[in-house]
Amino acid sequence: MARSSKKEKELICSTHDRIKYLAASLYSVEFESTAVKDLREVFTEVRKTAREIEKLAQVARERGQAMENRLQEYRNAIEGLGFERVKE
Repeated sequence: MARSSKKEKELICSTHDRIKYLAASLYSVEFESTAVKDLREVFTEVRKTAREIEKLAQVARERGQAMENRLQEYRNAIEGLGFERVKE
């Protein structure tokens, strides 16, 4: 049987962990000890990391929204069966 080429989904918390790791890596950038001639390269890497953080944040937001939508569907289905949530 052929294996599926479908990419395995990454968990939302794994995406957030990656965002935290990338953000923390920005704190370790040493501007003071960087030679002026190397600053362009440093800034390029910082911008690249910031773009990756932004993309991952959007992915996490979309996954979170999809999860909320599914939960709302489940709640509607359960309430449609006649069950209701009673808060005490």
